[in-house]
Amino acid sequence: MSSGNSVMTLKGSDVVLNGSVSSGLSLTTLQVCSGVSMELGGSGHAVGSFVLDRDELSRVSSTGLVLESPSGSITVLSVSTQAMLKVSGYVLLNASVSGTVLFSEPSAFVPSVKAYAGKGIVVNGSVSSEGSLVLEGAWSGEDVLNSTYAIDASSYLSSVTGSLELEVSGQGRIRVGSPGVWSAGNGITLGGPVDVSGSGV
Repeated sequence: MSSGNSVMTLKGSDVVLNGSVSSGLSLTTLQVCSGVSMELGGSGHAVGSFVLDRDELSRVSSTGLVLESPSGSITVLSVSTQAMLKVSGYVLLNASVSGTVLFSEPSAFVPSVKAYAGKGIVVNGSVSSEGSLVLEGAWSGEDVLNSTYAIDASSYLSSVTGSLELEVSGQGRIRVGSPGVWSAGNGITLGGPVDVSGSGV
């Protein structure tokens, strides 16, 4: 399926890609209905979720890739740079209304990565990107418990050439498990109150 360098939007409760999808020099957006969750990477399909596994991801060619589940969850499983070679620009994970974003397994992105969540971002697996890495939890500002949360030393955050930004809106907090390893080619920004816990504090 090709849009001939025009913007492409696919919406549904799931997707099964047996072939390739290309928007060329334009953006590809994957959307779900209200309350439906999404998974990116890994292998196999979770029942009841919109899943773009790593094999399917490797067949997406676009300049910018957006996953939108405004009121559901977006879970990032294992994503490799090889699976991202045909996506340039950025990957946007948008759960900004009342959803959550979970990085559950180590993932590496070639483009920049932006994640916005209404009710928090949890990092249980290391996340790296060639470009900027921006994580903003508590986008809705509804709840003091909303957070951008990086845990334990195995969950490193890395931006090779860009900036690393952890931010919150409203009454949210950045909750950091220690020790941790973060690196960025163009600086690290903590935009909000920070709680640190664990060894080495």
